[in-house]
Amino acid sequence: MGQIKNIIWDWNGTIVNDAFLFVEIMNGVLKKEGLPLISLEDYKNNFCFPITQYWKSLGFVFSRTSFDILNAQFIDNYKKQMFRPKLHNGIIGLFKYIKNKNIHQFVLSASEHTLLKKSVSFYGVKGFFKAIRGVDNLNALGKEFLGRRLCLEYQLNPQNTLLIGDTEHDVDVSVSIQTQVLLVAFGHISKNRLLATKQNVVDSIEDIKSFI
Repeated sequence: MGQIKNIIWDWNGTIVNDAFLFVEIMNGVLKKEGLPLISLEDYKNNFCFPITQYWKSLGFVFSRTSFDILNAQFIDNYKKQMFRPKLHNGIIGLFKYIKNKNIHQFVLSASEHTLLKKSVSFYGVKGFFKAIRGVDNLNALGKEFLGRRLCLEYQLNPQNTLLIGDTEHDVDVSVSIQTQVLLVAFGHISKNRLLATKQNVVDSIEDIKSFI
C-alpha cells in the first residue's frame, strides 16, 4: 500500500463511544417483548450485520413488517438519546493530526444519512471531513454501495485509501472498495472477533496515529 492520502471513517463505535447506548435501548425492546436482557459483553460478542440476523439471535421472531415496527421503535428511542455518548478520548486531536498531514478524511456509515449529519454537526467535527455519507434507510443496509459511490465521486485511489472501522462489516466494505482496513477494538465488536478477520486491529487512538 502506498502513502495514505485518504481515510474513510466509520462513525458509530469508531468515533463515537456509543455501544453502551445500543445495549440500553435494545434491553428496553427485549424487556417489552419478554426476552432475556443482554450485557455490553454479550453485545460485543454477538452484534452483526445484517441487523435482522442479530435480532433473530436475541430471540425475536418476526415477519418483515413486524421487524420494521420494532426497528422503528428502536430508532425512535435512539433519536431521543443519540447525543448522550461522548467522542472517544483523543479523537479530535487525531483528526487535527491527520488534517495537518494533508490527508483527506471522510465519514461512511450504516447510519441513516440525516441522523448521521445531525450527529456529526452536534459533535462539532464536520469541518474535518470532505464528505459525510450515510445510508438511505433505517435498517443499516447499503454501506458497500455508498463506499463504491464515494470512491468514484472523489476519485479515491484504493491503493492510498484506508478505511477505519470497528466491525467485520467494515472488512466487507473495504473488500468491496478494494482499500486497506484498520479495525479498532474499542467499538461495537470484541477484539477476539476482529482478530479473527486477520486484519490489522488496534486498541487505542494512539495506535491509530502510529499506524498512519
